Amino acid sequence: MTPVEMQRLFGDAVCARGSGAACVLSPVAKQWMDQVNDAMSGGHCEGMATLSLLMFNGQVDPASFGGARASDLSIENNEPLQREIAYWWTTQSVPSVVGQVIKGAPTDTLAVLKQADFSRESYTIGIYKPDMSGGHAITPFAVKDAGNGLFIVQVYDNNYPGQERELLIDVNQNSWVYEASINPQVESEGGQTGCASPADRRDFPRWRRALAHHR
Repeated sequence: MTPVEMQRLFGDAVCARGSGAACVLSPVAKQWMDQVNDAMSGGHCEGMATLSLLMFNGQVDPASFGGARASDLSIENNEPLQREIAYWWTTQSVPSVVGQVIKGAPTDTLAVLKQADFSRESYTIGIYKPDMSGGHAITPFAVKDAGNGLFIVQVYDNNYPGQERELLIDVNQNSWVYEASINPQVESEGGQTGCASPADRRDFPRWRRALAHHR
């Protein structure tokens, strides 16, 4: 994040003086930006997940960042793309987006996605290890009924570019499972799971709607 993205996100009030590239942030805004950038050092998957779907839906043009498709883009030495990813990562900390977070048992969140219009609505799914030592964000784009109470949520995972991944929800057990790696440099760390017992509520997928008015 830079002062330019801060002004884009919050408006002119964050600038003590100047605007755009010349914006000098107020002390409070500068402190908030520094905290966000520090938190972002742990990974950018939320920004990638959100931006990927916005590009898929045609709400963001990948040509603005040097490619015809999202998969054509290179992050390395691509400062405009890096800043755009950082911008969308940061939206998860904005009250208007936090207020859109949908939490619940797997069957509750499945009901939301079954009714979603993915051509017009943008969601990301946050999944976490049981001890909250690591997490990851993925992008849902379709739901399939596999029969016998099993549903497949098709997702894009930025750690597996070019692959269609699947999050499985079992409505009979009110549980979910997803096999993934939190770190793109290592092999899969095995299936992450969650169920409907109160002790495991923090394991539930967290569904966040990325609203277009944050652009």
